[in-house]
Amino acid sequence: WLGERKPWLITKRGRLRYDQPPYADGDVLIFGNETKGLPQDWHDRWPERTVFIPIPGHPHNCRGMVITEVYSADTWPVLLNGYWIN
Repeated sequence: WLGERKPWLITKRGRLRYDQPPYADGDVLIFGNETKGLPQDWHDRWPERTVFIPIPGHPHNCRGMVITEVYSADTWPVLLNGYWIN
């Protein structure tokens, strides 16, 4: 389903602060599950596309911060909620 797209992984172990990536139209944002996070093989596959939020907070608030940042750059991402990941 990703095709040639590379997702942005929103995770507490990210390398880039949430306001640093060059988000673009059609980007895929994948948010980690609040207890399990994202699978390690995803971190291994896209290490340069991991994003973190520098403050602790409720996962829904964190998602809102990232989505607001993305839309402020006039981009229209495809969102995938980490809760759907088994």
